[in-house]
Amino acid sequence: MSAKNTRRMWKAKMVAFLSGFSACAPLYAFDPLLVMPPIIDVSIQLPNDSSRIVCDEVKTIGTRPVSLGEAIYIAICRSPRVRARWSEINVQAAAVGESAAPLLPSITGTLSRINDKTETSTSLGEGSNSGKSNTAYLGLSYRLFDFGARTANLDVNRKLLRAAYISRDAIVQRVIEDVVQGYFDVSNARTLLAAKLRDVELASRTVEVARRREASGSGANYETLQAETALAKILLEKIRAQAELRRASASLMYALGTFEDDIEIKDVEEAPGGNLLTKQFYVQLAHEFHPALLSARAEIESAKRRIDAINAEGKPSLDFNSNFYKNGRPGQSISSVDTKETTVGVSLNIPIFDGFANNYKLVGARAQFEKKESELADTEQQITRDVLKAYADAVSSNDGFDAARVLLTKAQKAMESSARRFKSGIADVVEVLNTQTALIDAEQIYFKSMSDMRSGRLKLTISVGQAGLPGVDWPR
Repeated sequence: MSAKNTRRMWKAKMVAFLSGFSACAPLYAFDPLLVMPPIIDVSIQLPNDSSRIVCDEVKTIGTRPVSLGEAIYIAICRSPRVRARWSEINVQAAAVGESAAPLLPSITGTLSRINDKTETSTSLGEGSNSGKSNTAYLGLSYRLFDFGARTANLDVNRKLLRAAYISRDAIVQRVIEDVVQGYFDVSNARTLLAAKLRDVELASRTVEVARRREASGSGANYETLQAETALAKILLEKIRAQAELRRASASLMYALGTFEDDIEIKDVEEAPGGNLLTKQFYVQLAHEFHPALLSARAEIESAKRRIDAINAEGKPSLDFNSNFYKNGRPGQSISSVDTKETTVGVSLNIPIFDGFANNYKLVGARAQFEKKESELADTEQQITRDVLKAYADAVSSNDGFDAARVLLTKAQKAMESSARRFKSGIADVVEVLNTQTALIDAEQIYFKSMSDMRSGRLKLTISVGQAGLPGVDWPR
């Protein structure tokens, strides 16, 4: 084989060797250890829900009414907080792959072409000598035993990855809380506006009756003026209700991550009554399943395994090594003859003195473990406090809603009776206006109680970490 053909062959081998690694350059897509999350930015599974949100299918809202479930889907897929958590999961998943790599053999190779030219100058004259050589090196190294340091480091990152997943669930539940609260606020504001429109219609009829009575001589002018004053007040309250609906819609659109001109929601059924379970049940549920506690426990397990890893790193390790050399070792001068060399052996690495570095790593790891335990205890106390407070608010709002519903029913019947009496000339305008005012107050109390009940049950569900899609409407 000619020298020219030999150079071409080696160049082709070099290109093929390097292109094999360059093909693996997009590490985000190349995952031979199968550690990257399989559904990144494609679908999300809600806490307490077996279904998945496919974000690629989320379109613009448009003019169609949006259900509560659709609003949650849209908000989660558009939430920057959720996307940021996915990025953190990716980072931690990559760390898992990095810590798993030492469990596999390490292979390195080197290809080189050497041109060697030597010039000499003596009293007898000058001379030169030149030579060319192609060298190759291939080495394999594999750690046989290390007292569990590699597996401990792998467990550390696996538990941190689990904590990252659970933290994502906590962010998702906060997004759900914002959306559901905004959705209910829009529903309450819309219902209140409809009630104000009915009040305007009722007050307008009262004014008409008062004017007819005044025209016929059976009523006085002051009664008409009082009825007109009451109508003007109700018109002002209608304008305020319209403004409240616009504010609630703006808050909901912000929670959804959209800035469309308007948003229509589907009707929400009246909040159901009924008793809640015991507060001990909700506290126990939170301690077992709340994402913040699950994440904190995963971090404690990771910190504990980190101590094991540092302990193992300070102990001896045993490696297997095998090397192949063609035409000399790296750094040697060229040889006039072709040579091939193969070495096989094991090496025992014994850490004798590292300046007490391992000792201080161990001290830091133990301190980190104690810190995580303290943070878990603090988180448990905070969650217990939040659950007890949410439970008390839910019970209170549940009882208040039942009473407000009875109050509204009585006020509506009283208004119907007063309107009939006033139309028949039995009652005066003062009685009608007083009854009308009582009805308006009862409506406001009812809608406020309904909002409090929905909010209270939602906050109770969020406080125990169980805001999945099936139970998000009416947490039990």
